Amino acid sequence: RRLNNATLTLTTAPSEAAFQPSDSVFLDARPVLAPELLPKSPLGTSLVGAPGVPIGPDGFGEVAGQTVTIPVTTFIRALFDESGEKVPDLVLRTPLEPLSLGFGTFVGPGQPGAPRLRLILTVSDTVEIS
Repeated sequence: RRLNNATLTLTTAPSEAAFQPSDSVFLDARPVLAPELLPKSPLGTSLVGAPGVPIGPDGFGEVAGQTVTIPVTTFIRALFDESGEKVPDLVLRTPLEPLSLGFGTFVGPGQPGAPRLRLILTVSDTVEIS
């Protein structure tokens, strides 16, 4: 089996009007390098790339319900690594200091639009040349 692609899909939810972002929010995903040191743990390199996945401010207000796709292939591959190393934790954060005090909200588990992990695998038998 081979993991070709893995994505985490989140759905935006309305933020309270007083805290709705006034500008785009950028979302980044990084592995946590030392979970025992949380919340001050060092983080690994971005799985998304700079500046992150952009979400317009309307995604948390009038147009809530937008889907946001985060690439996590390298992180999921580490889960299946047979080296015996500890599986890393994952943190979602904004890589840039926001221009406003607003915050984005996402739909949680057990609700329509809950977070989804999508895996694309190749499953094949070994090929023998005779």
